[in-house]
Formats: sequence, C-alpha cells, structure tokens
Amino acid sequence: MIIYRAMCKEEYINTLKYKEPHFIRRFKWFSSDINFIIDRVQNTNFNNSIYIPSRYEYLVEFEADVESAKEIKIDRRDNIKIKYVKTINQKEI
Repeated sequence: MIIYRAMCKEEYINTLKYKEPHFIRRFKWFSSDINFIIDRVQNTNFNNSIYIPSRYEYLVEFEADVESAKEIKIDRRDNIKIKYVKTINQKEI
C-alpha cells in the first residue's frame, strides 16, 4: 500500500538518511489519500502550523503493509516495515 506523510525538515532529512520514517515519538500518522494530507495537514491549520509554516513542508510517499485509510496511526513498536519511496514535488500535483 502506498501511504503519505507530511513532515518537517529535520524529520525529512533523517528519513532520507535511513530510507524509512525517523520516529522520535512512539506514534506517527500517515494517509493513503494524498489529498487528505495536502488539504488537512499542509493547509497551515493542522497542529497550530499556522505559526510555523514549514512544520509540514515535505510530502513523502512510503510503501507499507497497512490497510487503506484517511488516517493511519502507526506505532513504532508494531514493527511494521515502512519503506521510503520518494519525495513528492507538490508543483506536479
């Protein structure tokens, strides 16, 4: 399943380095719906990101063995393999 995540620069750099999401906290949120990520997360109204516009600057595509859903909560303790696929250039969307 292809899933998407919007992330800050620090998380993005570490994701590229390790070729998988860099989990600092236990849970991370993804979506199989790219438009949900763009409209909900990157719209500057999510998690007070209006005050930090670059908080969700990078949109990244992953491959994971999970069910399709608008909101996918992944616990790093579940040992789900999440593989980095590519960074989405939002000007192409």
